Amino acid sequence: VVPIRWATGILTKQTLAHVHGLPTAITPAAAAHAAPEPIDPAGFARVWSHRQGGYDTARVAAVGDTAAAFAAAVLHLHGNASAWVEISAAAARFAKSGGGGQGVCPEALRRDVEAFWAVMEETACFVR
Repeated sequence: VVPIRWATGILTKQTLAHVHGLPTAITPAAAAHAAPEPIDPAGFARVWSHRQGGYDTARVAAVGDTAAAFAAAVLHLHGNASAWVEISAAAARFAKSGGGGQGVCPEALRRDVEAFWAVMEETACFVR
């Protein structure tokens, strides 16, 4: 459940939920700051399909743009087993969708951190 009204940067809580295949009920602000790319206002995003070797579109979150709609999205996921399963599976695929299927998977994150530290070691931050 990501009930934020504004955001900057990537939302870690939401990203980790997607990585672990947990469905999310989010606001439009959270949708705009999803990783690996924004989710549209209806909860749909591009997801990588290894079978197709390309992207398709799937509902990866339940989005509510008002307090009542957000509450309805939470209750929909809680009370509808098929929606829970469908959005959970799509969210896990979504998390792995960036970079042609690399996404925010642990290996891609490790490479990003290593690249960041390599740059940091070349800056004044680590002058010896």
